[in-house]
Amino acid sequence: MFDHAALHEHQAEHHRIVTDVLRYIAKEAGLPYPFVREDFISGEPELTGIVWDILHLNYPGRFVGVSWCYGCRRFNLDEYKH
Repeated sequence: MFDHAALHEHQAEHHRIVTDVLRYIAKEAGLPYPFVREDFISGEPELTGIVWDILHLNYPGRFVGVSWCYGCRRFNLDEYKH
């Protein structure tokens, strides 16, 4: 049976992880968070590299991709399948 509550919890965790990284970058760079978020969503290369550096440092070997859902306005991370 499919556990919708567990899936929602998982998606909420992923969104929080990405937004925490983006908020950290925004604070360190002295930029507004919405500006940094939109640059990341649009695929700005340097920012994307920084985000992945932080993700790999804090969650080594866990994530291999990230996507933004325009419908629910949330990030989702693709987990490495061992």
